[in-house]
Amino acid sequence: MKQASREVILGRNQAIALFVGGVIALILVFVLGVLFGKNMAGRSEAREQSQAAAEALSPEKPGPAPSTTAATALARGETAIQQKIAEQKPPAELSKVAKGETASKTKTSKPSALQTAKATETAKAPAAKTTETKPKETAPSAQKEAWLIQVASFPDKASADQLVARLKSGKWPAYDAPAQVPGKGTYSRVYLGTYTSKEQAGKALIIFKSRETEYKDAFVIKK
Repeated sequence: MKQASREVILGRNQAIALFVGGVIALILVFVLGVLFGKNMAGRSEAREQSQAAAEALSPEKPGPAPSTTAATALARGETAIQQKIAEQKPPAELSKVAKGETASKTKTSKPSALQTAKATETAKAPAAKTTETKPKETAPSAQKEAWLIQVASFPDKASADQLVARLKSGKWPAYDAPAQVPGKGTYSRVYLGTYTSKEQAGKALIIFKSRETEYKDAFVIKK
């Protein structure tokens, strides 16, 4: 008997769903492969890092210690060389030169009789007299000029004393002094202050006349 063949006919929607399912399955397989590869690479890197850390932390292995026979041989060789150097004597020429240098040094170190005689003569010679320079006498300094303000002149001293008292009450530097007037005798004159320059006295005279108007005849004179 012949078996009946069955035909599978998929619809449009079923074919699309089957295609989409296959694509999703391929994507999942790819993603899983990538994740597995990254996991393996991370594990290998972690192993390498742990090995490097262990090597850095582990102390270095000590190298082989030098053999005692080699050290003793070197020490013996050095001592033998030092003994040979000590046994060697300098040549005769060098010793002669050294002796000649010492003799010359001793000869030069002793001073001669002439040098000692000259030294004693210079020590005994009297020292040269130093010329004393007297300071030059300076001329006396010129006296500074002095200027006065003459306020008034009286034939009697009583009038001058009254004016001096009145001016002093006004805080003026007034005083009287006698003066010889040709053909008239001794007068008492009233003055104000003592000024170092004529200009200073002139300024003081202007101030005095502006305050004391009755003494307009006052003037500046040289002391």
